[in-house]
Amino acid sequence: MKHLLSYYYKTSFARKLFLPGLLVIFILAITGNQACKKDNNEIPYGDPDPPDTTIQTIDSTFIFGKANDLINITTFSAAITIIAPWHSGEIYAFDVDEDGNDDFRFDCVWNISPGGIDERSANIRILDSSFQVAGIVFLDSIFMCDTNFSGMVFTNYYNTFTYNGCGGGAASSLQSTEEEYYPVIFSQGDTLEETAYWQSENLCLALCSNTSYNYTYYDIIRPFWNNMGKKYILIRKINDEHVRYGWLAISVSDFREIYFFEYALQ
Repeated sequence: MKHLLSYYYKTSFARKLFLPGLLVIFILAITGNQACKKDNNEIPYGDPDPPDTTIQTIDSTFIFGKANDLINITTFSAAITIIAPWHSGEIYAFDVDEDGNDDFRFDCVWNISPGGIDERSANIRILDSSFQVAGIVFLDSIFMCDTNFSGMVFTNYYNTFTYNGCGGGAASSLQSTEEEYYPVIFSQGDTLEETAYWQSENLCLALCSNTSYNYTYYDIIRPFWNNMGKKYILIRKINDEHVRYGWLAISVSDFREIYFFEYALQ
């Protein structure tokens, strides 16, 4: 069953946050106003988790975007759009194996508030445990820089894609390393030639956070699928020992928009 739902994200602490205009201007100035624009950086891949099964993804008949007698392809006459409006979200759940139950769900979220929250994200969720997505883990480093301005200390957080050193003699430190899983990006015409690393949990497609409050600013970007154009997510369904492969053809824009073109399953 395909359905499209809209929902409103309420942020309880958003109403309590307030950042004077002067602080916002200063923070944007010291960060170079890079808000969510670094989406063409090369992604430094992390080491993937070990495969959860020994099943190999070797199938010479499987070519992304190409029809044959062994695969059923459903192409939409117009792309399904999942776009998060201002301070809201949009989801789209769909049934790939046509058993009457939804198998996956796309989520787009845009949390924003006058208090300083501004975060956009696009994700894919697995609803049917018999399905998996070919994924990879990205090891993201989170850095902190403290900047002193007229006796006020501003704390700025960056990640692998946004950190270029603190500058101005500001103190910096590596705060943490976070694991983020996202679907492997396939292009039309790609084939299955090696073992994939299969994930059963929810996966991030893109994220951008430019939240600022209480002298603290976040410039966190995970661009993975953002502005890559039409690409393919590799999926599989396991029934006992029988495996069926397929794909989801999508594109992601502005960290909060998903365009869904087609799905396929053997």
